[in-house]
Amino acid sequence: LGSFLETPTSSYGIIAKRDYDTQKRNQFLEKLSKNHFLLVFFEGKNPFSAKAIEVAELFASTHQWKFKFVSLDGIGVEGLENFEQDKGISKFFRITSTPAMFVVEPTKQEAHPVGVGFLTVSELEKNIEIQLDQSFEENLPKENLGKENE
Repeated sequence: LGSFLETPTSSYGIIAKRDYDTQKRNQFLEKLSKNHFLLVFFEGKNPFSAKAIEVAELFASTHQWKFKFVSLDGIGVEGLENFEQDKGISKFFRITSTPAMFVVEPTKQEAHPVGVGFLTVSELEKNIEIQLDQSFEENLPKENLGKENE
């Protein structure tokens, strides 16, 4: 049967698998929220940045994440009161376009890129899972099904 056990094809199976994956992802994101934050680079004059900030705020409120916004051009966006002006951190992160999002773990001084350009909340959630969940790679379909793992 191979991948049929891992990837359901019936409509009920697909819905159940999607719900299971969403629940698992939400638990993972909640766990990360305790020691990670979302870092968002933006430009106030860029309309995509304004929308990305809305997405980041929605993500943060949904999953109880902290966030930090850094303006590359020193201009804010409407409704965003707490942001910092770039003082060189964008060079450290090699930011060439905005909006750009990173998940940061400050105690380990680790940063993981999770998005450039406009993303939806679900895309951001999936990107974080892909970048940070060690078991995510283990759950990918195996190319050599039926062969022994070495």
